[in-house]
Amino acid sequence: MKVFQLIIAATLMVSTVADGHMEAEEPCDDDDEYVPGKSGKKSKKGKGKKNYGTGKSGKTGEGKGGKMKVGKGGKTGGGGSKSSKYPDGGHPSLYVMTNSAHGNAVQMYRRDSANGEIEYLASFATGGVGGQAGDIDGQPRPIGQAAPAPLGASGSLTNVDNRCLLAVNAGSNNVASFYIQDNGYLVRKSCLDSKGGLPVSTSYRDWNDDYLVYVLNAGGKGHLAGFHLDSRTCEMEYIQDSVWVLQEGLDQPGDLPNVFASPSQVSFSPDSEHLVVNIKRPLDTEDNVQGHFVVYRVMETGCLDHPVMSESNGNTPWAFIFSPHQKLISTEYNGPGFGGSHVSSYMFGGAEDCSTCDAEGGNLILDRTIPLKNDEYTTAMTTSISYSEVCGCAVTSNQVTQSADLFFGTLSTVQVNKKGHLSLIDPLAGDVTYPLDSSFSRQGDFLYVLSGGGDNNDQPAIYIYGVDGECTLTEIGFITDGLPTSDLTYHGVVGLALYM
Repeated sequence: MKVFQLIIAATLMVSTVADGHMEAEEPCDDDDEYVPGKSGKKSKKGKGKKNYGTGKSGKTGEGKGGKMKVGKGGKTGGGGSKSSKYPDGGHPSLYVMTNSAHGNAVQMYRRDSANGEIEYLASFATGGVGGQAGDIDGQPRPIGQAAPAPLGASGSLTNVDNRCLLAVNAGSNNVASFYIQDNGYLVRKSCLDSKGGLPVSTSYRDWNDDYLVYVLNAGGKGHLAGFHLDSRTCEMEYIQDSVWVLQEGLDQPGDLPNVFASPSQVSFSPDSEHLVVNIKRPLDTEDNVQGHFVVYRVMETGCLDHPVMSESNGNTPWAFIFSPHQKLISTEYNGPGFGGSHVSSYMFGGAEDCSTCDAEGGNLILDRTIPLKNDEYTTAMTTSISYSEVCGCAVTSNQVTQSADLFFGTLSTVQVNKKGHLSLIDPLAGDVTYPLDSSFSRQGDFLYVLSGGGDNNDQPAIYIYGVDGECTLTEIGFITDGLPTSDLTYHGVVGLALYM
């Protein structure tokens, strides 16, 4: 039976960001030159041991490079969309965003598709600065204190059909677009006002011969804004009158959005006819009040029609993806006294057979839900999700807790069958400290997971796992080269995307 493969990253969070109100356009830094990484020593490989990169990371864009040799994993899911370009002679690459308070940047790594080896090569300025979501009172946390999932969101770094790369500058309220050269190096083409405060997530769809992009701003009342992205040049242009306010009646207690009660992701539906946003529970309610999904119909002009709102199964829906049968699969948190985190699936219109799901009405109906816990722990937060279609299994990653002050991260395996039904396979398939984002290689040989470090200013890292046909994860190693420590960022790195 064919199933689909997904990966969920989860973390416990308290973080902070830029002013949440609509503002005049912030000027972008014109310096778009890249800083090459310096070659480091190859990491040594030992039986049963992790692989450590030997290059030291310094200020953003100035870390020394290093390599990590990895073994070849089994075949699993991981392809890109059918319309993606895979240029002959293209060089597979991996990108991570620094979220730096001193100048945001995208760190580039060369990726060997045959053995999974990663080498830090260069840093590309985004033209803005990083940012952070607020605590429960809307107040910032001091820079230099690591915190899981600094933006409280998913989708901050987006590969657009292996042609363009989108990066949010949460602290300067703008969004950058890059052209991806065949060798994986980036050329910044645009840096535009995001039309709101604290941009945290982007999504795209085909639009005539180009792309339609929407940016989610989590600050203030929350704003969506549409942009035209040229498929040849990767230059962006704002679409007039495309801004939508998400929460008109919202009255924030502070300048920053509460990380537990803010919009966290925007994504187009598989048929490209609808745009979906998830919003964590309202600020002025008691615990165990549901969060919700907001669904907009996309008009031919690129603007949005009036929204339809549906309650989520949990009060903190954090991230979501769509299965090929149009089921929405969401990671959600119900709070310590209400079962912790779980994964839920939803159907448009509540169709029994999701192969005939119709998103026309925009109403999402809960299908199934599974808890992400076992007898030893309860998952504390689930903050990102991705999946692959190649293999007949699924993978997730989570932030879990054993006591009031002991937190750690795990990877779990989840099965999604051909009807989109969920079942938990292994809740302890792997462990990563504060997993923030993840992605499968296109062939499904490897799984890359971004770790944010930890509460003690630990070094962020990129973990690599081999994945076999049974959805068994084998940790191969991790690398820290090119990743700044938390004192140089707003609570750590964010976003991970693969090219090729």
